Amino acid sequence: MITGKYAVNKEFMDEFLIEVHQYNPDGNTLASDYGFDYVGQGQWGHAYIEKCGDTACHVTRIGTAPDAQLGVMFMSNTQTPDGHLSYPLDHIRSYVMGVFLDVPKDILDFSYLEWRENDKLVPIIEGVPACGLRFWKNPPCRSLSSVARSAMIGKYIAQASTGYFGSLEVHEEGGNLVLEYGALAAPLKYYTDEGNNRIFVWDCEASPLLIKTEKREG
Repeated sequence: MITGKYAVNKEFMDEFLIEVHQYNPDGNTLASDYGFDYVGQGQWGHAYIEKCGDTACHVTRIGTAPDAQLGVMFMSNTQTPDGHLSYPLDHIRSYVMGVFLDVPKDILDFSYLEWRENDKLVPIIEGVPACGLRFWKNPPCRSLSSVARSAMIGKYIAQASTGYFGSLEVHEEGGNLVLEYGALAAPLKYYTDEGNNRIFVWDCEASPLLIKTEKREG
């Protein structure tokens, strides 16, 4: 369960597995977000508790196996922006825990190679580099008509936790859209369509973001 309200769904399990936990249904419980990230029978057959942390430029991964009196922590001053995540530090954590939990080295080595192979970066959008957004160098962007730009202009209010997230504003400068959020302001560039959505990149130096907007009639 997640926060005691929602059943674990496919999206949760996909993330749980790509971060290389090993779910064991005999563990009775797989839970998340009770002040930590995961708890359950989730690491090399052992009861497992995890608490991680991320900022715009930092990653921390902590894993504990209480029955083995084992705890590990890894920190990195690197990060990939939302929309193009990869999980190398998660994989290192699980490998090292396996060493201390006496998992055979050939199994660890094979598993690690498989994890990294499945975690290769691929282009988010056709025609752009297979790298994090902050490393893009002049990727192709498309122009919006004046009508489409006008439709984007305005103030946007968060749909959840409004008091915390506040609002952002989109305005036009010299025929280009600019998104302002708090003290940050940067161009909002239009890249492609996906179904009924337009996909933009907020080209903010602090943390570039991939943004989907729903197209409406008129």
